[in-house]
Amino acid sequence: GIHFDTRIEVQDAQSRIDPEQLEQVISNIALNAVEAMDGEGRITVELLHLTDLDLTCTSCLRPVRGRMLCLRITDDGPGISGHPEDLFTPFATGTNDGSRSGLGLSVVHGIVHQHGGHLTLRNHPERGCEVSILLPPVTYLSELTLPAVNRILLIRPDPALALEHFEALEGEYDLEAVSSTSAALEYFIEHQQVIRLVVIDSALQLKRWLDLADDMRRLQPRLPLLIFNDALDRDTRSQVEKLTAQDGRLQVVNPKASDFSPLAAVHRMLEPTTAESLRVDPLLDSWRSSR
Repeated sequence: GIHFDTRIEVQDAQSRIDPEQLEQVISNIALNAVEAMDGEGRITVELLHLTDLDLTCTSCLRPVRGRMLCLRITDDGPGISGHPEDLFTPFATGTNDGSRSGLGLSVVHGIVHQHGGHLTLRNHPERGCEVSILLPPVTYLSELTLPAVNRILLIRPDPALALEHFEALEGEYDLEAVSSTSAALEYFIEHQQVIRLVVIDSALQLKRWLDLADDMRRLQPRLPLLIFNDALDRDTRSQVEKLTAQDGRLQVVNPKASDFSPLAAVHRMLEPTTAESLRVDPLLDSWRSSR
């Protein structure tokens, strides 16, 4: 089976990162290791305090200097093939047999860098792969400029029209519009730490957009998602209800309703509110009652 070891060299380490996202980073790296070891091996997790660093980040290729907290995850699997920096692009593979694939390391890149951190990835001198997550200690954060979480990602076949519809929000939020699911997912992976809301506006192929929403929610479970659509068929009802049942931060709004206002819908999603009040959208409530 798989054996886990932990080595904690510092007891008072502090850095500012969302606990759920840190757990996601560790889980993605560990899952890659488990897949590469094919069910047999050892994973070691270490927490170190490094000073006088002078190295290069594997994923962004920028210099890393000074002091950092280091969360190092090492496995004794077969190691990686190819160029390590290429593994941080979506759906890259780290082994010759196609394992270590998917969104995992690109998500790790986005979370770590948007918290002011960096990454190194290399084959271990003995055997296996070593990934080091480098995060600024809390005393160093005052010297960094971390991005504000005030961006709204708009997804619509015509991005220019989406920006026009929401231009009233430009003074309060940063707006970014994309036209396809692939572009949306790529942008979200890179910038997820600063995205406050995702708005999907599409009258066609709702299941495709719901699949995208599901991917985003697996990366950011607490992400608010707003979908504008005027029809659901039977095949998508269960998928919608599954998503909304997670924590209520997804709403599907009918743009043909007489009182529909895109700006009002966005403001409602961003207002401080309880999960219970968000859980049942009127449109979803009517679907449930008609079943």
